[in-house]
Amino acid sequence: MSRSCGRNTNGMSANTKEKKRVGRPTKYTRELANEICKRIALGETEPEILKDEGMPSRSALYEWKRSNREFQDAFARARAEQHQAWADIMVSLAGDATSDFYVVVDKPKAPRRWRKCKLTGKAIAKFDRIHVERAKLMISTLQWLMMNRKGSDFSSRQTLTIEQKAYDGLTPEELEKELHLAAEQAGYRLVPLLKDVI
Repeated sequence: MSRSCGRNTNGMSANTKEKKRVGRPTKYTRELANEICKRIALGETEPEILKDEGMPSRSALYEWKRSNREFQDAFARARAEQHQAWADIMVSLAGDATSDFYVVVDKPKAPRRWRKCKLTGKAIAKFDRIHVERAKLMISTLQWLMMNRKGSDFSSRQTLTIEQKAYDGLTPEELEKELHLAAEQAGYRLVPLLKDVI
């Protein structure tokens, strides 16, 4: 008695044609790119998104950002929106005090005879230090990320563009006038030296 064990005439398994490819997508598709950018804009991070099934690997995403101009622009816009979403999350965390306390029922001391004990304990609110510290950690982490991201509106790094002018050949009065003008544009007021006043 011969059994085929699920094999067809070619010697291949009958289930071979039905199986889908396993693995992460590497080919760029607009739908997948839109999904990633949408989730970034809503405040999710890359590792959170990429761990989901059907999402590309980190190296594939990096390649898309490097080689696809359309995706670069969309991703940059999503990053800007992500920072605003993080700012909203920080405000929510700072203002939400619902989990800062928890209720504990204070049990009365047990009498000698347990059967006659009445459980009429008082409800006491206790401060949940762990929850508050966790919220503080999340806020400070988001602040750090927002301040240290290149090109962020929330960045602590300010870019200053300075035009270099040729000051050679200027008289001291013209040089002083240029100096006062530059200080005024920067928001400063120059005070005359004491020897000039006397």
